[in-house]
Amino acid sequence: MAELDYATVQRYWNAAQLSILAPYMMDGFGFPAGAGQFRFRAESKIVQRLIAGANTNGTVLDLGSGMGYWAEFFSRRFANVVAIEASSSLFEDLKRRCAPHANVKTLHGRVSEFEPEGVYSLMFCGGMLMYLKTEDVISLLRNLIPFLDAGGMILCRETTVRE
Repeated sequence: MAELDYATVQRYWNAAQLSILAPYMMDGFGFPAGAGQFRFRAESKIVQRLIAGANTNGTVLDLGSGMGYWAEFFSRRFANVVAIEASSSLFEDLKRRCAPHANVKTLHGRVSEFEPEGVYSLMFCGGMLMYLKTEDVISLLRNLIPFLDAGGMILCRETTVRE
């Protein structure tokens, strides 16, 4: 397996096109925007079923928020959302998309450097784990688990695999 180069990953996401296709790595392959929208709607139905028993009075931690589609989705279902994104261009779109939702707090930074506060009903990793080295995924999850609410869940939604 090729070793991940975090600088290359950061350059890729800082230059990413702002489109519904980007989070699904469908950009540049000739797919219409409707394909990304279709995929998000299909995934959101699955996520809705998975979180049906979650404490909606609690807080969602959305790691690797991208342009904020999931943060916006969760803002309509939970009391609070904390959305973290490292890419400057994606973060600007995240802030714009979530500005109408007073219950969303957006943070610009790397998830590996995030210091959790309080407890979270749901921790959502939206397609970002594949951009981390295995040891960093393990470290991230170990750091987050103590902040997971009793009965809470960690939901990992990955777009693809590297190999």
